[in-house]
Amino acid sequence: MKKLILILFFAFINFSIQPNSNSIMFPLHAEYVYDIKAKENKEKAKINIAKSTKQFIDSIAKKESNNNWKAYNEFGYIGKYQFGRSALEEVGHNHVTFNDFVENPEIWPEAEQDKAMLKYMKIHEKYLSEYINEYAGREIQYHYIDSIETYTEVCLDSISNMDSIISIKITKSGIIAAAHLSGVRGVKNFFNKGLNPSDKFGTRLTDYLINYAGFNI
Repeated sequence: MKKLILILFFAFINFSIQPNSNSIMFPLHAEYVYDIKAKENKEKAKINIAKSTKQFIDSIAKKESNNNWKAYNEFGYIGKYQFGRSALEEVGHNHVTFNDFVENPEIWPEAEQDKAMLKYMKIHEKYLSEYINEYAGREIQYHYIDSIETYTEVCLDSISNMDSIISIKITKSGIIAAAHLSGVRGVKNFFNKGLNPSDKFGTRLTDYLINYAGFNI
């Protein structure tokens, strides 16, 4: 009898009767509540990503492939953001090969390419955080010397041809974009050694620093 009373008691405390109503409200299990919250947070995250980075990645895609997720070129770069072999490996898409993609782009659909781009940005931000913290918000003087491009922040009085100098406002988005073009090492070499690498089409790291500055990412 006591056992039956206890069972009825615990059954009673596991639901509540809504005041002024004939309906019975059963409490949600903690796991179910957690699942709902997780889904809500995931949806909010999607919205935040769209607001803060979509314009940036769309702009990169426009430059890289004219927003064509099936694009590829003769140098082995594929997709909307023109990922090469090393970039694919960095974001965990080792299974995607150039030849397979050319034959069937569906092996790496557009949605997966977008996710890969966001992951690639996070990787670059992580490995370039020191440079972002030090240089973002600063303006550097970029100097062309006898067709060799470098930059300097000092000794401008010693430069005879001031027309060879341009100012570049360094931003986080510019650095992330430059890393997409030239890799982490290329960005570090720019700030440490003044080197300004270019891709096979002649686009220079500084082009990305300038053209992609100011995005809120």
